[in-house]
Amino acid sequence: TGSRIERAGFVAPSPTVVIGSEVFRERAAVNVADVLNEIPSFRRTQSPDSGGIGNTGGNNVDLRGLTPTRTLVLVDRLRLPAVNLPGSTVAGATDLNLIPAALVARADVVTGGASAAYGSDAVAGVVNLQLNTDLTGIRGTLQNGVTEYGDAADHFAALAGGASFANGRGHIVVGGEYSQNDGTGLFNVDRDWG
Repeated sequence: TGSRIERAGFVAPSPTVVIGSEVFRERAAVNVADVLNEIPSFRRTQSPDSGGIGNTGGNNVDLRGLTPTRTLVLVDRLRLPAVNLPGSTVAGATDLNLIPAALVARADVVTGGASAAYGSDAVAGVVNLQLNTDLTGIRGTLQNGVTEYGDAADHFAALAGGASFANGRGHIVVGGEYSQNDGTGLFNVDRDWG
């Protein structure tokens, strides 16, 4: 059923948004959800920078504000399993932190009529992450940042690589990321204007 999503938006029977790998590179995406949440049909719910009680640092996708459990997430047309973290306010949702942004070739988003094709867990829509399974060589990213107040130090490193073996009969792709954000202090204590 995942093949239904892999069509250009003007040919597909349902409205489809296709986000290519060039968008991920231009945005210097630390996480897939950072790019997806720029699309108006997504609502940022539980993410590392949204704060709140019970925030476990997960990055969930929430189409149309119908909660992340009603948005189906596929990776190469296969369902990404739900992650249940202790203390999480969103149980049974997928965590996009599991997918290295360096390996994403494109993201296809269907927001209308997806539940008819994919089932009740796609009431809000479907996000299909296509991985770059043809990657050859090594790709790496290093990023560091800090606010003008000297806090919220952010460190990010990503490494992805791929190679063929057995005279081209096989191909292996591996990717990983490390991200640490120390967060800001309390605005009424650490900020003059608080």
